[in-house]
Amino acid sequence: MIEHQEEEFARLGLPFNGLWGRPLHAIDCQGLFCETDKYCREAAPELASARKRIKARFSVSPEPIQLFFPPKWDINDKLPEGDVLGRSGPQGPKVQGALF
Repeated sequence: MIEHQEEEFARLGLPFNGLWGRPLHAIDCQGLFCETDKYCREAAPELASARKRIKARFSVSPEPIQLFFPPKWDINDKLPEGDVLGRSGPQGPKVQGALF
């Protein structure tokens, strides 16, 4: 996954410049797979899985979120200014529809 990320994003036609120029590391992929697994278990409970419990459920917050990454990643100065997630537009917060 880590070694072939650039080729695979290109092969799939997915524009991805990493996390503000920082390529994905193994810990990033672990988090991606974990969150994808939790989403799939919630969105498609009929799929077989040995795991049942989801410790924390997502809930929309009206409070904006300001991004911050571990300082050793050296990318915090590359982040957009201000709040970038959880921002409400004229129609309110964006909510993703169901996957299945």
